[in-house]
Amino acid sequence: RRAISQAQDGKSLFVTGPAGSGKTYTLVLIRQVPIRKYGKKMTNVATVAATNNAALCCDGETYHSYFGFAPNDVDIDTVYQRSSRNRRKIAALQAILIDEGQEILHPDTLSLSNAC
Repeated sequence: RRAISQAQDGKSLFVTGPAGSGKTYTLVLIRQVPIRKYGKKMTNVATVAATNNAALCCDGETYHSYFGFAPNDVDIDTVYQRSSRNRRKIAALQAILIDEGQEILHPDTLSLSNAC
């Protein structure tokens, strides 16, 4: 409940816990609640995960697919060039919800999201 309330207040949050504790379910609920800051449900939200299975569980897509680069792209300049086509789409987002974040929150991935 606390995570949902903080999300409704427009706060950034990090939900963690053991397998089966409801992290993905909480993420799905957050997408459905109205955000007080906007006075309505957010409509421009990206839900991303590291793997196809995780993306299916949270009704999202892999972060590679969303940001427009291949999983084997390791050079940050290549990733940046490929993702620059999506810059407007990314800039217009109200929120990015990340499931299985430990797989995504690598310094290079964070550099990419900050650059966009």
